[in-house]
Amino acid sequence: MIPAVQGFIVKSIKTADEFEARRFAEDLCYRLEGEARRREPINSPTLQEGLHRMCR
Repeated sequence: MIPAVQGFIVKSIKTADEFEARRFAEDLCYRLEGEARRREPINSPTLQEGLHRMCR
């Protein structure tokens, strides 16, 4: 669980190897936890969303 973050992140690494999938998930969790602790945006808008906002 990542502090101060709600919702889910869905990623596919397209592998049947359970060890590789678990390792990917753990690495992602640690990376997101670090970003949350450094108060970096986790759910930042995509490039397309940002450009759409600028063009309004």
